Amino acid sequence: MILKNRYDKVMNNLEVTVEMRDRILTNINRLDWNKIPNKMIPFSNYKKYLSIAACFMLLLVGSVLVQNMINWTKEPLQQAIPDIVEYPSAHELSKAVGFTVKEIQDVPFEVKTVQYTAYWKELSQIRYIGRNNTVVLRMAAGSKDVSGDYTVYTDIKNITVNGHSVTLKGDANKYRTAVWQAQEYSYSVQFTEGISEQEMLNTLQSVE
Repeated sequence: MILKNRYDKVMNNLEVTVEMRDRILTNINRLDWNKIPNKMIPFSNYKKYLSIAACFMLLLVGSVLVQNMINWTKEPLQQAIPDIVEYPSAHELSKAVGFTVKEIQDVPFEVKTVQYTAYWKELSQIRYIGRNNTVVLRMAAGSKDVSGDYTVYTDIKNITVNGHSVTLKGDANKYRTAVWQAQEYSYSVQFTEGISEQEMLNTLQSVE
């Protein structure tokens, strides 16, 4: 038990540097194994040499692992975190995305909270949060669908709002999503709970 404790204490304090490891490997490669006499080794000595060899291999493998860990920690972490930033007002949001964002003036429910968010400084989002429903208005330059809504709806129809063709999407005569393009920008309005066509029309007409 005393020898084991001493052995553990020595092993815990051993440190093999890269230079030491390279020097050990070089010396091994330089050995002429043909000149080593082929003698029978007593069993007791064999056990001693086997223990030494095992310790050497542990030190060698440990040094390689430590070096790999050091190299790994030096590599920069690759993170793919989207640039999503909230702002206190539509004015600040407009400055962040580089264009004047539109707002919904007539929301068909009582609004408790409004959140202004910029995505990658390219897409604006204004979220109107109520007790039983929420509506999100998105706007970005270009002609792509910015709604992010890939639900398959049973009711899809096109209407004209403020001189622009708008596609409504919903189920059972209740509409949740509207998408359209105007003046080189794409827009979307999306409700968490479906509303009537007239309520959607009133909402879209108030976007300015």
